[in-house]
Amino acid sequence: MLEEYISPTWEIEVGQWNIKKITSYDVYSSCINPIDLADIKIPLESKGEIQKGMTVNIKAGYREKGMWTVFSGKVHEVLPGKSSILRCKDKMADLKEKPIRCFFTEAVPQDVIKYCLNINGIQSFQLSGREFSKKPFTASGINAVEVIKEVNRTWNVNFVFYFDLQGRFFWGEVEESERYQRDIIPVLEYGRNIIEHRMNDEGEGILETIILPEISHSSKIKIIDPRFFAGEKLVEIKKLHLHHQQKKARMVLQWSPIAS
Repeated sequence: MLEEYISPTWEIEVGQWNIKKITSYDVYSSCINPIDLADIKIPLESKGEIQKGMTVNIKAGYREKGMWTVFSGKVHEVLPGKSSILRCKDKMADLKEKPIRCFFTEAVPQDVIKYCLNINGIQSFQLSGREFSKKPFTASGINAVEVIKEVNRTWNVNFVFYFDLQGRFFWGEVEESERYQRDIIPVLEYGRNIIEHRMNDEGEGILETIILPEISHSSKIKIIDPRFFAGEKLVEIKKLHLHHQQKKARMVLQWSPIAS
């Protein structure tokens, strides 16, 4: 399969500019840290008028397969050096800018989260369909990301939350997400499209593969690696790191097993 992806390519838009030359870019996405990050390293002469707050869209792909979006957000810092580094964050970072002050005498988690999203002008979202008991809830000046974490603690759930690449907010059990529910589950096989793979004593693993559009954190994949287990292993992606440098495009995935 690796030979089918021999010509990696990219397209990066920052504000009104299409960046023609980069040294490298890295994208980090995790269900543990809800803010997706991207570092774009560009030659100094390519910096132009790039400023903090400009929109950023990164597409990756292969000349044989097409292109797809891997990051959408804004420039948060322009760091100087031998090359300029554009440090970018996705829409989740916007939820940290406004303090939330609210008092609910009784509410379910969805009430609190809808309030936070409304304060931040977010109209596109998917919230868990699970039913909860009503409880009092107070927020006194913390940002929306911290409010949502406190909601999880108050109702004793470990729900994931993130913005997808279309700008839609999700909060809920990972099994409720569109990423998890995809009909076609990617299969990665050691020696075929897995470049490196290792496991820890807790039965979790990290693998390196090519950049693939259908894989993101909170999605399912199947792994075939007879060194560690017989047959296919169904796992959930917890973290990913995309790295694209010149003609090399790689994806590093951190996974946990899904109970059968």
